[in-house]
Amino acid sequence: MKLQRYIQSLHEDLQVAHQSKVSLQEALLEAKEQVKGDDSVDIMSSALNEMRQEQEKLIKEKQIITEDFEKLKLKVADMEEKEEQYLKKKQIIIDDVQNLKIDVSEKDKVIAKSTSQAEDQSQLEKQIITDLRAKVSDNELYTTKLMKEKSQLQERVTSLEEQSIKGTSSIGPQFNYLEEVQLKKTPLPGVEIIASTNLLVAGGSHIQLHWEEYGLILDVPPDALPRGFIAEITVCVSISGPYVYPDSDTWKPASAVYWISSSRDFVNPVLLGIQHSVRGNVKSSEIKVLMADDIPTQNMSFVFQDYSNFTLNGPYVYLLLNHFSGISVASTAELSFEGILFKSQKANYVWDYSFVVYKSHTRCYK
Repeated sequence: MKLQRYIQSLHEDLQVAHQSKVSLQEALLEAKEQVKGDDSVDIMSSALNEMRQEQEKLIKEKQIITEDFEKLKLKVADMEEKEEQYLKKKQIIIDDVQNLKIDVSEKDKVIAKSTSQAEDQSQLEKQIITDLRAKVSDNELYTTKLMKEKSQLQERVTSLEEQSIKGTSSIGPQFNYLEEVQLKKTPLPGVEIIASTNLLVAGGSHIQLHWEEYGLILDVPPDALPRGFIAEITVCVSISGPYVYPDSDTWKPASAVYWISSSRDFVNPVLLGIQHSVRGNVKSSEIKVLMADDIPTQNMSFVFQDYSNFTLNGPYVYLLLNHFSGISVASTAELSFEGILFKSQKANYVWDYSFVVYKSHTRCYK
């Protein structure tokens, strides 16, 4: 605004100078008219000189004003350009601020959503902790109940062992099996069970079962279950069943049939030992461990498959298991028939015995 006023002032000065020039010219003409009849040259000359000086002064002032005006025009143009750039930058800043506001708004929404999810997660975790505490309390009550039943179970095992000794019938000079032990029907169709035992496992406790009479070792380390958790293992011994084994023309039965169930899977492996009936020294290549599912096929048979992760040590085959599924031991070597439950094979080497580990949550009853 100040520049525009200054430029307007310069325009007015130029107009005044122009009018002064016209006035001088008119005065000069008037002077000439006045001195036409006068013979005084000096007066005329003096007046002309004054007018010329005044005219030169006006010309110089006009030149200065014109130069100042041109400079101002350039300065105004420069300032207009700078003003345009400033307005562009200002618009960019305004746009950036608007975008930042939008971005902040979106982030606020994300933060609000995350906060809500975190609160929901916190509530869920609190509920889980509450449920776990209630479950621990229930487990403690259940543990107390199971410990009371433990002595009863041990008495049942002792009674069963006594019945097994009394009910044996001879097959060979070193080999006997049981026939007349009366057991309730198991959930394994076609499987004949002659003996069973139960084992309570508490987290943090080292439990061992050495069932020498039936050739089975079960070693449960303290870290097999978390502290506060209880599992019940049931072992049933079978003398026969609808078992199907691979390559039965080459491999012969080398152990009894066991059905083992656990009410809970283990977080760390359990050591399982199976006594084989191979005579003399035996190589690992002469022993095979087979596994089967607890669900029979359509023709109600239990089909076994190879299982390679085992260790042979003397008369026992050892396996590390986290959960139980069907397992059997077989051999190509000469058998000693010292196992207490060995029974002569049928035609085509269809085995009457093998070792089987039964899956979790499947139970058999006496």
